Amino acid sequence: MQSASEFVEKHRPAGGKRSSKRDLIVQVFLGQEGHLSAEELTDLIRQSDKRISRATVYRTLQWMVDAGIAGKVDFGGGKFRFERAYRHPRHSHFICKTCHQSFEFLSSDIEALIEEVASAREFTVRQSMLQVYGT
Repeated sequence: MQSASEFVEKHRPAGGKRSSKRDLIVQVFLGQEGHLSAEELTDLIRQSDKRISRATVYRTLQWMVDAGIAGKVDFGGGKFRFERAYRHPRHSHFICKTCHQSFEFLSSDIEALIEEVASAREFTVRQSMLQVYGT
């Protein structure tokens, strides 16, 4: 099984510089379960290093999303939450527009459909996110 650092190195985009701050943010993020807001991650990071700015956390989160290390989910209410991709299977979300709770689900049928459509269009899927809103 691939380690977290091997996973990050494999997904690091060309020109994705390493820094001790970024490495700490990635390490703390990958150690969490569930969905985190940028503010929650910033609070966790500041327990280890109070000098890391909120802007650095936001930039690193966006870098992780772009690299496929993290997924960005809109649960409504104007706030995005982030989830790790490492050791977390591709899945979908039902999101309640009333209470803003989310429910994850796996579906081999949805995955097969995505792969079928991508293949027919000679498209390589790197990341997918299905969010279904309702009550």
